[in-house]
Formats: sequence, structure tokens, C-alpha cells
Amino acid sequence: MDNQRIVDDVRRMDRLEHISILRFIIEAGVSYSTNSNGIFIPVQRIPGSTMEKIVKFIEYSKSTKLYMEEQERQKEELKGSLRSDPQTVETHAFNRYYQTWQPDDTPAFLEENGESV
Repeated sequence: MDNQRIVDDVRRMDRLEHISILRFIIEAGVSYSTNSNGIFIPVQRIPGSTMEKIVKFIEYSKSTKLYMEEQERQKEELKGSLRSDPQTVETHAFNRYYQTWQPDDTPAFLEENGESV
């Protein structure tokens, strides 16, 4: 990822993400300046290892946002289904559970008591 794209991605991030990136910068000992317009960091002075951390953080942040958007979309879809057909939601939840459940998945509390499923 080139420096300009990194800068553009960082500009689109929110305040908490900016703080996380600033922590990487501070840990690397890179000097920066501040004024009423914000914090300014000379990108060319950021070590390669720190840039790698920043790029990984940007990728993590993007993937997390996409995941959260998908979860929100699914939640809204299920809300709509619940209003129109409650049985659909129950079937959907049942199917999602059994897609991930394996027959040998014995709950830990049953294993501790020597019981079996």
C-alpha cells in the first residue's frame, strides 16, 4: 500500500482509530506537531515496521466495519422476518446453530460432571 493511500485511509477513520494510530507513531518515537487544525506527522519519517502495523490496523479496521455492517444488515433482515413470519426467524436461528454444532461438541459443564449428551 503506498503512502498516499495510507494517508487517505487514515483521514476517513474516526477519532478512536486516529488515537490508535497515534499510539503506533509515539511508540516508534516519531516526532509530530500539533496545532488547532490537528496533529501532523511526517510520513517519510515513520519506520517501515511501524507502517506495517498501521497498514495491518487499517485492514483490521476495514474488515471489522464490514463485519459489523453485515451483522446490522442481518439483524434488520431478521427483524423484518419476525414482523411478517415468526416461524421464519425460529427456523433461521435453528439452522444457523446446527450449521456450526458438531455431534462431539459436549458442553464443558457436562464433561466436568461425567455426564454425556
